[in-house]
Amino acid sequence: MHLMHVNPPPCWYAVLSASIWAIYTTDHLLDGFAAGQTSQMFRHRLHYQNRYLLIALLGITSLYAFVKSLLCFGMPVILGGLILGGLVLIYLFFVYFARKQHFYFHKEFFIALFYLMGIWLAPFIWFKDATPAPLIGVFIILLLLVWIEGLIVAAYDQHKDEIDQQQSFATYYGRTKTQQFIYGLIFLAGFLSLLGFFVVSLDHFKAAFVMLFLMNLLLFVIYFYPSLFLKHGYYRLLGEIVFWLPACILLFW
Repeated sequence: MHLMHVNPPPCWYAVLSASIWAIYTTDHLLDGFAAGQTSQMFRHRLHYQNRYLLIALLGITSLYAFVKSLLCFGMPVILGGLILGGLVLIYLFFVYFARKQHFYFHKEFFIALFYLMGIWLAPFIWFKDATPAPLIGVFIILLLLVWIEGLIVAAYDQHKDEIDQQQSFATYYGRTKTQQFIYGLIFLAGFLSLLGFFVVSLDHFKAAFVMLFLMNLLLFVIYFYPSLFLKHGYYRLLGEIVFWLPACILLFW
């Protein structure tokens, strides 16, 4: 928000939180229904075991986000949110269809894309000036980082996904290609972060690119040392923490 000089109203945080929870819960419920009670993934078993409660909460949360949006936001944000919500529903349909047809749909990328679009949609609409190139660069690098984190999870979960017959980048392309692709994205994100730091002249954008480089470095460490993070699923928690603290500093300082 600091980069765009935008101050969102408090209700934006509530709607954003509710929407993200609804999307991720829907995705996990689909995985839970596909894998069932015997799933190797704790989160899939949890969602399947509590499916009726979660479906009810999902309906309440979605209704809350919709009504809150109507009360808090102007028509451009509401219209943008409806379009994005429609795209998410299409994505979920394709995920379900792809699973039935044994076709791999690149869900790690689309989850990253929709996640960032949801976070940046309203601020971009409220942003009154022409979008500067460094801001687009920040968005692209963040997209790469969220994608990398999803691929790291897919790589570490590959064995369990294969047992559950769940599709992911790792189960479709195999361990070697997944590793090469992750390292390629890490290199690209690191290169773009350094390029942004040396090219831009504004101090707040320089700080943003430094933060992005450090986030990328942390993801590299999580993937490069599996013996440290694979036990008890620490890679998943630490991968998300990479975005909690640095992103808060980057977007809200």
